[in-house]
Amino acid sequence: MPKRNGDAADAEVVLDEPRPATVAERSLVKLVAGDPPMLRLEINLYSWERGDSEIEVVLPHGGELSDLLQWALPEQRLVICGNLRARIHEELAEVFTVLQEPPG
Repeated sequence: MPKRNGDAADAEVVLDEPRPATVAERSLVKLVAGDPPMLRLEINLYSWERGDSEIEVVLPHGGELSDLLQWALPEQRLVICGNLRARIHEELAEVFTVLQEPPG
């Protein structure tokens, strides 16, 4: 896990399940000391037939990916986004492999 630049005062408060890190729990709020994710992606699919869905992409301000995209030339943005697309595709393929396995 990458080391965090900064001190404990820079810790991020999240309301969902964080990746492994130093965690202090209080009720449903977890204080996570560690780098924020490069990208947070949420997909809400509401209907099989109509294709009703919402997709939310969050690039944390000051995160590695947002900084790369902010300063990248158009050709570099194409490469960064192509690499990101491939990585997300790979991660989703793994999710579906797990979902297809029979329970138990």
